[in-house]
Amino acid sequence: MPDARPLVELIRRLSASNVSVLRATLDTPDSQIATTANSANDVLWSAFVDHGLARELTLDLDVPLPSGFRPKTFALTEEGRTRLSRLLSEAFDESDG
Repeated sequence: MPDARPLVELIRRLSASNVSVLRATLDTPDSQIATTANSANDVLWSAFVDHGLARELTLDLDVPLPSGFRPKTFALTEEGRTRLSRLLSEAFDESDG
């Protein structure tokens, strides 16, 4: 299993609302998250993709987007769903104790 420390550090840097979205993905099978390119969420979820924990999905919108606005969407893989709980624990249990 690859070193999880970089993922744990990325999780620690998220806002409380982004962490709550991560926790909610565990409670919601087949859920997807939407974010914008180059955001903290995008950096984290792209790292999840690199580690096989998520996949990027095609976002099919029928509305015009503002110039420069590049939304992205991701979903956890089965391995990601299994490992995310442990990553969240490593990110917060150690620093909260």
